[in-house]
Amino acid sequence: MYQLNKTAKTNFIKTMLEIAGLVKENFSKLTFALVLVLLNSLITIFSPYFIGLITDELILKGLRYELFVALILLFSIYLVYSLSSYFQIRVIGKVGVDTVHKLRNKIFEKLNELPISFFNSNKSGDLISRINNDTEVLNGLFSEVLVRFFLSFFNIAGIGIFLTFLNPKLGVLSVGLIIPLFVYTIATNRLFRNINKKSLDSLGSLSSEISEGLNNFKTFIIFNKREFFNERIKKSIDDNFRKSTLASFVNGVSSLIYDLAGNLATVLVITFGLQMVKNVEITLGTLIAFLLLVNRFYEPLKTLASLVGTIQRSLASWDRINEILRMETNLKVTQKENEKIYSNEKTMIKMIDVDFGYDHSLVLKDVNLEIEKGKTYALVGPTGSGKSTLASMIMRLHDPVSGKIILNGYDLKSFRPDEISDQIGFILQEPFLIEGTLEENLKYGNRKLNHLTKSELLKEIENRNLKEVLNKFRNGLDEYVGVNSYLSLGQKQLVTFMRAILRDPKLLIMDEATSNVDTKTEKLFQAILDSLPADTSKFIIAHKLNTIRKADEIYLIANGRVEKIENLQVVLEIIRKSDY
Repeated sequence: MYQLNKTAKTNFIKTMLEIAGLVKENFSKLTFALVLVLLNSLITIFSPYFIGLITDELILKGLRYELFVALILLFSIYLVYSLSSYFQIRVIGKVGVDTVHKLRNKIFEKLNELPISFFNSNKSGDLISRINNDTEVLNGLFSEVLVRFFLSFFNIAGIGIFLTFLNPKLGVLSVGLIIPLFVYTIATNRLFRNINKKSLDSLGSLSSEISEGLNNFKTFIIFNKREFFNERIKKSIDDNFRKSTLASFVNGVSSLIYDLAGNLATVLVITFGLQMVKNVEITLGTLIAFLLLVNRFYEPLKTLASLVGTIQRSLASWDRINEILRMETNLKVTQKENEKIYSNEKTMIKMIDVDFGYDHSLVLKDVNLEIEKGKTYALVGPTGSGKSTLASMIMRLHDPVSGKIILNGYDLKSFRPDEISDQIGFILQEPFLIEGTLEENLKYGNRKLNHLTKSELLKEIENRNLKEVLNKFRNGLDEYVGVNSYLSLGQKQLVTFMRAILRDPKLLIMDEATSNVDTKTEKLFQAILDSLPADTSKFIIAHKLNTIRKADEIYLIANGRVEKIENLQVVLEIIRKSDY
């Protein structure tokens, strides 16, 4: 459902309208830039005619003073052209940067809406490529291609009409080749676009391979698998090279065909034009104007041909970005009922007949579980049995396939994500830290702490008996604890433990929260947990049985089923008799 890079048919006109919609907030700036483009186009169209008049009326007649004045006027016209071009670039550049800035924010907003399964289904390198590379391609479309495209379009339309007006016979001969060129462009549009999209997809795959390889480089070294890493990267590089080469080739073919058409038109104009000058059908100045205009007619066609590849690449980039923007989360917030659907005041979480699975295969079946306020629950089971999945459903990182999960009497689906995280603290099996100091990590996502000064935060830490945990960091709240810090896995778990406790959760879920800490620190954790408010519920997922000795209720999960176990001795007996 959430897998990207699915090939789908796209409509060219619809796609262009979608891209045009991105710049609607900058419509006035864009209009001003297009007026300047139109001005430049008029100069491009009429300056050759003016040069023809200078040839016929001034140069051939030897009028020096008038020629000097005319040349000053021609220089002034080209100066206006240059100034107009400068302001075009400035305005369009701002439009491009602003549009891409908003688009990247829009992508991140969408990513924040999507469920965990989306990120599990797609490689981070490919997502990064879409956010960075593909938006930058669109930036090029807005800041450079747009001006060149419209200037070329205006030039082609204006020059075509003006050539026909100057001399219908020679005009039709000059522009007639545009019809087969137009047919060629329409015929190859979809093919070239798909080729460009595959080229961009291969770049995203290469980014993913490099990202994954660098993140796991220590593993490659430990297991002496440098060759394996090199082969995978080389395979991705070769694939990107093949697809990029093909894209460059097909984009270059269009430029070559338009170039040939322009040269052929020039030969035809010279051949028939000289004959017409000889027969006094046209003047020499008109022929010079024709040659200049024909060159300026096919030159923008050639520019358009070179832009076709860039435009196709931009359309492909938009398709890749739009794949993300079109995604709809299946974790929508529903309307909360007026009355509770479960009215037991002691119960915080209740799971009723819950099933969950991936790809039509159930991982959890018919789960019925009740978590009361102030009690401690333990969940044990073999690796891969679904313990973390069950905890993730309580946080609504996943929705069940069937059944219902109730939070404080209401359907869990009726709570916003921030309402859930305000009530439930989750210590993940793999610690997640942001780049920054310990202070920044403790405040992360906690609205109650964001405005606190360092001294006020220290007071909050002391009030929750976390001072001893803080002392394990040499630089205190100023300790750098980012992903690439030198902290051990155990120290990173200390950060996530402190961060969860500081949220004052009504339910604290700990997924192997003490798996990487020593026995002394584990006892410290237990003392802090014992000091939490009496109505705080605790849900502990553990492999180490000494962490669940104080649990009020113990549940065993195996073969997709969750069953309540009488006491720890029964758990030990089950483990002794089984394979896990």
